[in-house]
Amino acid sequence: MKRRTDMLSNPEDDRAVLTVRDSDTISRAAGLMRRGQVGSLVAVDLDDRVVGIVTERDIIFDCIAQGKDPCDVRVADIMTGNVVSVRPGISFNDADAVMSEHGIRHLPVVEDGKAVEMISTRDVMAARLGTVQAMKDAAEQIALLSKNVRKLDMQEILDRLESELPSVFGARRWALYLASEDRGSERQSLIQRTNCPCSPAALVQRAGGPALAGDKSPGPMELPDDCRRLGASGCCAAALLVLAERRNNSGSDSQGESSYLCMCGLPKSSEASSEVFKYKLGLVADILTVNFANARLYRAAYRDPLTGLRTRRAMEEALGDEYSRGLRYGRAFCVAMLDVDNFKNVNDTYGHAVGDDVLRRLGSGLLGCMRAHDLTARYGGDEVAILMPETNIDEALVVMERLYDRLKRELRIPAGPAVTVSCGLAQWSGQAEQTAAAVACRADEALYEAKRAGRNCIMVDNGDSCARHEFCRLAVGETA
Repeated sequence: MKRRTDMLSNPEDDRAVLTVRDSDTISRAAGLMRRGQVGSLVAVDLDDRVVGIVTERDIIFDCIAQGKDPCDVRVADIMTGNVVSVRPGISFNDADAVMSEHGIRHLPVVEDGKAVEMISTRDVMAARLGTVQAMKDAAEQIALLSKNVRKLDMQEILDRLESELPSVFGARRWALYLASEDRGSERQSLIQRTNCPCSPAALVQRAGGPALAGDKSPGPMELPDDCRRLGASGCCAAALLVLAERRNNSGSDSQGESSYLCMCGLPKSSEASSEVFKYKLGLVADILTVNFANARLYRAAYRDPLTGLRTRRAMEEALGDEYSRGLRYGRAFCVAMLDVDNFKNVNDTYGHAVGDDVLRRLGSGLLGCMRAHDLTARYGGDEVAILMPETNIDEALVVMERLYDRLKRELRIPAGPAVTVSCGLAQWSGQAEQTAAAVACRADEALYEAKRAGRNCIMVDNGDSCARHEFCRLAVGETA
């Protein structure tokens, strides 16, 4: 967009454009064009203020074609006055629109009455070609990112973003805020960030701020004051991922809380090619919106929000997969059914809040104790199902002993008695006619046998009968 310096006037100023005095001859103007390899000059007065434009076409048609001596004709005689100009910072698209509107091929950029740049139709064409290629490159880059973040686990998506966002945008700092989809009183929004100096409170506040509540199109935005005060610098951008809205108690929408991706410490090139930058950011916004939405739907279907355990649906699918593997490779697996003893009494005596806390403690104990390849799920109410792949009954009992020891320490009610659990355990017979669902039913029947046997124990299904397994009984009556 910039032209080479007018070597005759100011060889040190890289921002200068080729200019000629309106009182100079056409011969001098033609010499300047030839030396500068340009097709137009900005005509200025004695104060270097823009007064006109003279082009090669003006010289050819208004001077040479009429047989005039270029040494006798002044620039002011053939130049185009009433110059159409623009201010610095205009985009190539806007410059092209101005030139098309006025039917001109050269557009000076004027600041304080002086020309600082010259934009030609050739510049616009070159910029367009460069932008098209840059957008193709950006699309390929974003396609790779899209492939890598196409996950159903939220943490896997976040890990990919942390490793790949810097290479996509060159950002030194970024923060992601995901507004909670929970409409209830306990909102659990997610914040993930790298090198971001802002406090979590500031990121939450920005989610409901005017900068995100207005224009929903992604793009560069002014660096927020709190970021600037904390030492952030450079362009700050936000991709708006509107995944949830805050609602009031009546259920109607109140002030919206936007999910967003904020980046700063971006390279200067992102400012120079803002159109490509916004294009990339828009693609990333769409990709993250879809993938985070899918991850949340997956979590809702396969992860119980209270206990953190898997859902019954997830367990039933895993049981089917394990049954298929067992048939193929001849490997055993065990299923345990476990629930809290007298859980209704806990709710009736201490309230449902305490009951929920007992279930959370149960989930925490299971997640902290079971092996990595075991799957634990909330099967319904206070009942929990445990799938132990490639495990026989003796190995499963060792695992359950460890679990009972953990729950002895964790299942307590403040100022109340210890909470006990009962469990039924069954091993797949290895026969194709016994389905995974049948194994789960056997474990469930063993659980009811444990209840009938006095609770606080494990009952093992041996195929034709159940046997009580005595060990590590939770200490009934102990107080916290």
